[in-house]
This record gives sequence, structure tokens and C-alpha cells, in this order.
Amino acid sequence: MKINKKIPGFTLIDLMVAMTVIGIGLAITIPAMQNFTNDNRKAEHINKLVRDMTYAKSEAVNRGETFCIATKSGAALWDGGWQVTDAATATVFRDTTTLAINGQILSSSTGTNTICFRPDGSANAAALIELCAACVDVVNREKQIGIGATGRISLNSQFACVPAAPACP
Repeated sequence: MKINKKIPGFTLIDLMVAMTVIGIGLAITIPAMQNFTNDNRKAEHINKLVRDMTYAKSEAVNRGETFCIATKSGAALWDGGWQVTDAATATVFRDTTTLAINGQILSSSTGTNTICFRPDGSANAAALIELCAACVDVVNREKQIGIGATGRISLNSQFACVPAAPACP
């Protein structure tokens, strides 16, 4: 007597096809997720600086005193972080440390390492601070913060930097 019962389940070929489909899906999505994560890090980096500049300007107007935001290094590189201080008493109100983004440089093309906002909201000088790629990569989507002499803070996301190195290693 022959008993022919089919046992439900997956064959080895079914599992191999499923693993191949999953592998192809991961091969497509992982690089896209890395770009998404890098873009979010860039946005967070620049938005922290804009937030602290806005805070310094707001405190200057509200308190009727001059407030400054300055790099911790004293140089025009803003990568190492910055502090918001009251210019009269040198009291630190915000101390921001940033994480360096691989292949990105946050610096001032105008050589500015300190921006002070007066009680009327105006800035001591116009400045440009740029988040740029250190070298040419596939897609450059840099950002630029502009501070006008009137104290207006603007963010330009359609900015293209001139890289320090011609090609990425």
C-alpha cells in the first residue's frame, strides 16, 4: 500500500529564490539609506548653528545687550563647536559641541569666527558660513548660512562649494 501525503512547506528552491529577492532589495536600499542618513546629519549640523544664531539674536533684542556666537577654536572653522555668550559679562548661555561629518567642513568663507548681535538685532558684520564637501563626490548638496549686517539670518540649500580637493580618495 502506497501512502502519498504531501507535506506543506517550502522547498530549497523556494528559499533560495526568496533569499535572492531579499538580497537584491537590500543591495538597492542600503546605499539609499546611507545617503539619507548623511543628508540628515548635514541638515542637523547646519540647523544647530542657525538655531544658536537665532537664539543669540533673540537674547540680544530681549535683554537689550550684545550677544555673540563664536567658534571654540578661535579660527574660522565652526566644526569644533561654538558658544553663545553675553558680550558684557562673557557668560556662556549655550555651549554646542558638534560631531564632525566625514568629508564635510563647516567654515566661514569670510574668515568670521565671531558674530555679535546688538540690542537692535543687527550684526557687527556680514558673514557667510558654509557646510561644504572636502572633496568632489557624486552629488554635492552643500548649505550656506548668510548673516547680513541687519542681522538677517538666511539659509541657502542650493549652494555649491568649490572643494578643497579635486576628487574623493
